[in-house]
Amino acid sequence: MLYFCLNTQYSKIKGRYKMFQRKQQAISRFQQIFGSLPALGCSVPGRVELCGNHTDHQHGCVIAAAIDLGMLAVARKTDDFFVSIHSEQSGSLQVDLRCLQPQTQEAGSSAGLVRGVAAWLAQAGIPIGGFQAYITSEIPIGSGLSSSAAFEVLIAALFNRFYAADTLSPQTLAFAAQHAENVYFGKPSGMMDQLTCATGGICAIDFALETQPQVRSLYFDCADYGYQLFIVNTHSSHAHLTDAYASIPREMTSVAQALGKSHLRECDPAQFYANLPILRQELEDRPLLRAHHFFTENDRVHRMASIIDRGDFTAFLQLLRQSGASSFQYLQNVFLSSAPEHQALSLALAYSEHLLQGEGAVRVHGGGFAGTILAIVPNPLRERYALEMDTLFGKGSAIPLQFYPHGIYKEF
Repeated sequence: MLYFCLNTQYSKIKGRYKMFQRKQQAISRFQQIFGSLPALGCSVPGRVELCGNHTDHQHGCVIAAAIDLGMLAVARKTDDFFVSIHSEQSGSLQVDLRCLQPQTQEAGSSAGLVRGVAAWLAQAGIPIGGFQAYITSEIPIGSGLSSSAAFEVLIAALFNRFYAADTLSPQTLAFAAQHAENVYFGKPSGMMDQLTCATGGICAIDFALETQPQVRSLYFDCADYGYQLFIVNTHSSHAHLTDAYASIPREMTSVAQALGKSHLRECDPAQFYANLPILRQELEDRPLLRAHHFFTENDRVHRMASIIDRGDFTAFLQLLRQSGASSFQYLQNVFLSSAPEHQALSLALAYSEHLLQGEGAVRVHGGGFAGTILAIVPNPLRERYALEMDTLFGKGSAIPLQFYPHGIYKEF
């Protein structure tokens, strides 16, 4: 145990030094691009989902965690209404905030996210204005680690520091970020990603009250038990998946409405199972399977939070496996039924189970259909596991991660 504690402390020191280097490089790049020094720096982490796959949009519960890969901005306030951003990963953009209506050509773009965040804040009566920013990210795009949510929250945090005297809560900034993603970017989603990125740490989140989600902090570290957390990026494309993602909340909501409610969280599971024959006359089978996933997954979140509280890592791994199996069988978000020839996630899961031989745990990660799986690997297997995944999906596909205690963080 002493080794793992020392290893965790070493990782923290190494992480702080790495951030110092990133800040210095970002300040230098800002000065080169904009001709002056930035006034402030801010960072936001990516996130992983541990349990609660596609439950947030039905007002359910989730467990998610911030990670040690994040996004850093250095920025300076301007005296106009133009937001100018340069990113090494995404290039340059400029958004004129004198127009806050959604722009058709900005759907699916970073510019749409900036405009959407600003629009939500303005609608809430919060002052907005221009700024210049240089942004650099460690979060691989399309890796399922919420690079878009981190970007949205980072933009909201910059508005907060420049124009709201840093008075807005992480939850408020997460609402602004979710609005931008739903309305301006065009991706239907719950608020798990944004709230976890904004809050940091390991979060048990209950979305029963849509306007006031309840967040409870949990504490554990895979390293303390001799395991390594990985995300494996299969590099399968998220293009053209919006309809597939949208089908999940749409079908779950159709079941809730058939039971006389707006969301599945409001429904009695016993009533659902008692009425299955009647529901099947009205609905197709897949919505019913997805509702079954919701009810069992929501219960799993509560049990997992209790297990983490008492430090039962073996039981935690068992529930993680169950959550992944439910996503595969009932939620059915591992591959597209319309394209069964493309099953990178299925292959990653199958080969991971072969390598782990009943040890650790593996599951689909995030929205699904493409992208990433999550694996918790015993330390004696971690080097071989990373090598095998990199061989199968390309160098750098197996990404080791650690949980990260901070959400929105003032770097200076």
